[in-house]
Amino acid sequence: MAMDASVRAIVDRELARLFRTAVGLRLALAPFLVSVALTVAWVDPSPWRRSLMLGIALAAIVAAAITELRARRRGIDLAAIPLNVLVMAGYQAAMIIGTGGLVSPLLPAMVPLAVVAATVLGRRPATIAVLGSQVAMLLVLAFLQSMQVTPGIVMPVLHGSGGVQPVGVVVAALAMVLFIGAGGGLGVFVRGRMETLVQQALTANQVQIDSWRSWSRDLELMGGEIAHELKNPLASIKGLSALIARQQAPGKAAERMTVLQGEVARMQQILDEFLTFSRPIAPLSVDRLDARALCTRAAALNEGLARAAGVGLTVSGDPISLRADAHKLLQVLTNLLQNALVVAPRGTAVELRVRAEGGSRGSSVQADAGVVIDVIDRGPGVPADLQDRIFEAGVSSRPEGSGLGLTIARGIARQHGGKLDLLPASGGGTVARLWLPLEPPAPAAAAVPA
Repeated sequence: MAMDASVRAIVDRELARLFRTAVGLRLALAPFLVSVALTVAWVDPSPWRRSLMLGIALAAIVAAAITELRARRRGIDLAAIPLNVLVMAGYQAAMIIGTGGLVSPLLPAMVPLAVVAATVLGRRPATIAVLGSQVAMLLVLAFLQSMQVTPGIVMPVLHGSGGVQPVGVVVAALAMVLFIGAGGGLGVFVRGRMETLVQQALTANQVQIDSWRSWSRDLELMGGEIAHELKNPLASIKGLSALIARQQAPGKAAERMTVLQGEVARMQQILDEFLTFSRPIAPLSVDRLDARALCTRAAALNEGLARAAGVGLTVSGDPISLRADAHKLLQVLTNLLQNALVVAPRGTAVELRVRAEGGSRGSSVQADAGVVIDVIDRGPGVPADLQDRIFEAGVSSRPEGSGLGLTIARGIARQHGGKLDLLPASGGGTVARLWLPLEPPAPAAAAVPA
């Protein structure tokens, strides 16, 4: 299975996190390593060994402290891991040389380091560098000790004064080379299995996502067809109810027909919103328009609803010219106004405020230049438990709401390259803030999902 770059990135990130823990353990083990080095320097009178072990102790303390401080401030990323592994290999080589070379009791520790390096780094040049440095050290020590060039490398306190047989060091070196090779292979295998498991998990997750998307599209198409088929019977019911209402004398029957007409109109609105939501957003029909004039038109269209609710409607701000789809923006403003009028207390006013944001520099328009339209009501505000979900489809603060209006409105705003937010108003209530650029984005960038 070919490994995706994202899979390797995920495995690298998780292994870097584990390696960060290993660096912390190295700092915790630093006192132990220092004590071993100092003990060896104490019991062996050789000046070179004493200098080497004291240098190792000092370097271990300084390097561990620097690495830990850097990890706390900047973390340990993948780029820093090879250097850390090479430093650890250098410490290990120095400790092995200082404690007897190929007869050192620390010699078997080279295998775990090979496994860790191959697992963390994978098939990278740094892995070859670490394993190669270990093998090179073993071969050099095998040559020097077998030829008895360095007789003083063996610690008398561990091996007596008889020395070590040349055949023994050669066998020890070859055995460790095989073990290091096997450890590196094990590390690469473990790394490969991790990448394979992550790849399988991501593939299974993508298959499930694709299945859900297909199912969701099928439901949307089916829902859209049902809504479309219901529109014609509803139109007939609306027409018949209007005809019957004109023939009714004032009284209970006429009042009931009025309620029926209102409910039919509400059902038609819900169906229209659902059809708009279930269909892809149509391309923009851009033209030059005046933001304040559009707000005035939206207020006039909703004046009857405002009077019925006992709420005033005011429009303020200067004329601001922009290029946009007037029909779609009118749909957004109507949705925001109707939401505000429903929650606004009787006797208050819903305000539409238009203002410019950004500006021009010379003959060019700044990238952040745009127009802000605020629809302000003095209602109870958005419930706290819905603030993070109010723009999700199906979520509404009103029992009779469809939960699609704000979703569609935000989708249209994003299609224009703008944004729509609901904010708490000063003094109570809600500000529905619509920001639009003076120039919409290119058609290829305009198809932003709701």
